[in-house]
Amino acid sequence: MSSVKIIATFSLCAMTACSGKGMGDQGIEVDTGNISDASGDDDSTGTEPDTDSGDDATTDPDEDKEPEPITATVRGTVEVELVQVVDGEREPVDTSQLSSVPYGDIFVGGYNDPNGDGSQSYRGTAAVNSPDFGPNEFEMTITMTEDGEITVYAIVDENGNTIIESAEPVGVWPDPVEITDGAEITDVEIKIVAEYDPDGGGGSGGGSGGSGADCNLVVSGPATVGVDYEGSGLAMLVDTSGNGPLYYNIFDVAADGTGSYAMTDVCPELGSVQLIGSIDSNQNGLFDPADLSGAYVTAPDTNGNPIFVDTADLTDYEIQIPIINPTTGEPEDNSIEIVPFVRLSGEITYDSGTFDDLDPGSKIYVVALKYRPNTSVAVSTAISNSFDYQEFDWTDLAGQSAVTYQLMVPGNAETYLWAYADTDLDGTLNEVGEPVASAGNSTGYVATGTTSATYNMIMGTP
Repeated sequence: MSSVKIIATFSLCAMTACSGKGMGDQGIEVDTGNISDASGDDDSTGTEPDTDSGDDATTDPDEDKEPEPITATVRGTVEVELVQVVDGEREPVDTSQLSSVPYGDIFVGGYNDPNGDGSQSYRGTAAVNSPDFGPNEFEMTITMTEDGEITVYAIVDENGNTIIESAEPVGVWPDPVEITDGAEITDVEIKIVAEYDPDGGGGSGGGSGGSGADCNLVVSGPATVGVDYEGSGLAMLVDTSGNGPLYYNIFDVAADGTGSYAMTDVCPELGSVQLIGSIDSNQNGLFDPADLSGAYVTAPDTNGNPIFVDTADLTDYEIQIPIINPTTGEPEDNSIEIVPFVRLSGEITYDSGTFDDLDPGSKIYVVALKYRPNTSVAVSTAISNSFDYQEFDWTDLAGQSAVTYQLMVPGNAETYLWAYADTDLDGTLNEVGEPVASAGNSTGYVATGTTSATYNMIMGTP
């Protein structure tokens, strides 16, 4: 795989919106087998159609044209914050004491959800190859059919296997990025919290690596790539929700689009799983969720998932990349499941009364912290050590019995969710005598998982 930084945008679905993660801009010509012409007739006869309709009605030649795409540039930085758990508490790692960066490349993606169904249509991607400690610059070109918002996030290849995995650490820019034609957005700063393992190896790690003498089942077969591509391909076993990989094999794809894979250390009795594959179609040195994907097929363009892994080898299980949907003529999305963010939301109340019981002018801050709070802290420090925060001024609080907050935090992450009142307006939170509230238990600990959650908090003075 290349270690050169390549920033590129591609387009699989021409200029129309694509459904499903990984189906946005991917400029690869896909052989659909002429499925758009089921009759078998050649529409290109060279004869002029009869346009005499018998009336003088005219047709606007621009009426059926595809809209012109718009492009914008998103620049920013992404930084991996290494942490260790010491005596049950998360603490930052002093990277000056490390001899090398203990993680792989970083994938940056910008996507939207045009159909409102939770899918991820990638409008631009970038990769930071061989990142350094501290902020790493990135730039990506966003291509869309019209003005709109995108979400920008980054995920680090924690174990360095060139695969962006479901469980690997992610960071998200908590504000929607507004895209207009020609816009240049330059203020995106993403931080990824990743746990450091001093003994080596990534903290998440899936992949090809069974444990025990009995983990020697083989899942293998041919792979067929239906686009112009030569390079590395990836075969994976993932769970039925697309999370993984549980096992994987990186194989060679020849210039004619053929290859073969073999996972040889699969543990028995996995049960129902999915067999999927992908290629590095955006040529950024990573197998990422914006790459062209495919899956096990029982016949051309017929997805055969799930498969059942019991105690016998599974051989001659063909993977087709991509699978073409016979209805839309577009590639199916069979990429690995990535949850860039979830939303934490709820109501903040004060004891049993209204916020008028606070000192006039008070402010309330709701913060999703990266580290467990133990003492008073400056507002600026709390904000810089948070995934996201929301501030309520006195004009938001006066006369109200509740306010509603909503924060965007990384999926599959750990955070400490707190609400603080700054009643003396000195810019310091969690002072003696000032009201606070925490989600869940007394520490405010929240494991975000893959779905949004609601946490109502009642503020009081400890």
